[in-house]
Amino acid sequence: MHRRISPIVLAALIVVTVAPGAIALSSDEQLENTIAFARLYGYVRFFYPSDEAASVDWEAFAVVGAEETKGARDSKELERILLELFVPVAPSLEISTRLPESTRSPETTGQTPVTWQHFGVWLSDQTYGFGSQRLNRKPDQEAFFEKHAVLGEYGEYYLGRGLWCRWPLAVALADNRTMPESDRETLEALQRRLLAAGTAERSYRDEGLRLAAVVMSWNVFKHFYPYFDVVEVDWEQSLRTAIESALLATDRSGLVASLERMIAGLEDCHAVVFDELATGEMVPAVRFAFVDESIVVMGTDEGSPLMQGDVITEIDGVAVGQALAQLKKRVSGGEAVRQHRALNLLGRGLVGSTATIGYIRSGKTNQAAVPRNREMNLFFSKTTPWEYPVFRVLDNGVAHVNLRHLDKVALSEILGGLIDAEAIVLDYRWGGNNGVFELLKHLAEGPVESPRWHMPLVVYPNLRDVEYEEVSWTLEPNEPHIAAPVVVLQNPSVVSAGETFLGIVEFYEIATLIGERSGGCNGNANFIPLPGGLRVMFTGMRTEKQDGSQHHVIGIRPDFQVEPTIAGLTQGRDEVLEFAVRVLDKEAARLAREDLVVGGVPQEAVEANITERRVN
Repeated sequence: MHRRISPIVLAALIVVTVAPGAIALSSDEQLENTIAFARLYGYVRFFYPSDEAASVDWEAFAVVGAEETKGARDSKELERILLELFVPVAPSLEISTRLPESTRSPETTGQTPVTWQHFGVWLSDQTYGFGSQRLNRKPDQEAFFEKHAVLGEYGEYYLGRGLWCRWPLAVALADNRTMPESDRETLEALQRRLLAAGTAERSYRDEGLRLAAVVMSWNVFKHFYPYFDVVEVDWEQSLRTAIESALLATDRSGLVASLERMIAGLEDCHAVVFDELATGEMVPAVRFAFVDESIVVMGTDEGSPLMQGDVITEIDGVAVGQALAQLKKRVSGGEAVRQHRALNLLGRGLVGSTATIGYIRSGKTNQAAVPRNREMNLFFSKTTPWEYPVFRVLDNGVAHVNLRHLDKVALSEILGGLIDAEAIVLDYRWGGNNGVFELLKHLAEGPVESPRWHMPLVVYPNLRDVEYEEVSWTLEPNEPHIAAPVVVLQNPSVVSAGETFLGIVEFYEIATLIGERSGGCNGNANFIPLPGGLRVMFTGMRTEKQDGSQHHVIGIRPDFQVEPTIAGLTQGRDEVLEFAVRVLDKEAARLAREDLVVGGVPQEAVEANITERRVN
């Protein structure tokens, strides 16, 4: 039987809350209560189109709702609490102990429907290109797209603990208000409760704030993440695990770890938790790399007790492989980018502290105390093994460009040198600046198309019947044209806009790609603001390569998979660059296009002990 509380009765109800700690953290009932609230929260926030729901403080609502529902002793009490919370903003919401008989009522004619349309999803002013609106709610409003829910269409879903919910996906507009209206007294009472919750003054030591962060972020992914058909993740189980982890966490860092583990399963290297208030942690000034099945020093600051080629065995008494594995559990993306980013975080600890690092050099086991004095960065290690300028000409006449420093001004200064060069190496291993697409105009022989971006057009919960709008752009060539043969060096640090660059290079065969596979995520990033100052970034749109094939997780494969060796690092050599130079040599270029394509390995590569493999 459907149950709804009338506004008059609802106004007279006294909210019963459960004191923190009254129920054991391991309580299955408490967990199921929070899961039920989380599901209903997303349905009403993003898909109930009333004026009341559009005006409520959903951040405070998540905190108050998580606190008030988790202690419900049975499904009947949970039902009552959920109705008390949601009916003031969703007056037609029904909760039932059985599955509703139908999913659609006869359409009502002659009335203007108000319904949600999500172009991706708008979450804050920090994002670009996304939008959410209630169709027909403003004068002269244009629809984002043609598809929308109609009057008489309902959402009906299971919440948990034997409860189902049902609500209209479209409501009627009358006298410039959505119908039916909520009882003003109960709505104002709810708003006072939300204001009194004081969420802005709370810290993540507060259990309700931690649960709210999980509920809010999980729901955005559930209804708007565009890659659930690509990645293998049980998102319902992820909610359960994240709630349990958030309950056990006791502070800010514990919650951040819980959120990171939750989004790691999405394999989205845009999926990152940003903490604007984070302080107190740094890493040693060491660039670590995974080389020859070992974790090795690739670069250090001058004066460091460690050297290139040192094989790391442990950090602060923990086996380095174990430490890396734990960090990888908190990084989202494919295997290559997860390892790359976990290596950037290896050795993290309190500012001013010292990491005790065990290592092997020349067959001997050693130990060094290395201060943590380098800013921690997930995307790039701040320690560079080779400090290359923006432009230089190598001994054999090959021009080498460090794209990390290539802005538009620098490009204008070196363009003449690139035009005159017989061969060029573009180095994207350390990042790229805003001059890379200007450079691309001089490399392209004709107009080139970007990858295909697809914005989700969301009308229904759970990405049901989602459609996509394709967006792309064309880059016109620019004179003077750079005619020299080019190679691009790449690795897993290259993501997003960098993969747009690599994707064009790959599809139009503008250059030979050498190094390691790129990260595997592209498209506009969206941000989820959370109470307490956290933000969760994620990929808000689908990206396909120019030929329509999958890009997510796969990334851009190099033409030649080339990685450094311990022996080469010990000698201070940049073996990836060395290999690129050999490919660009006039005779080696011919071998690269003929012999290497079918799997041959040039003798000089063997002699240099470079692991080289043509990627198919």
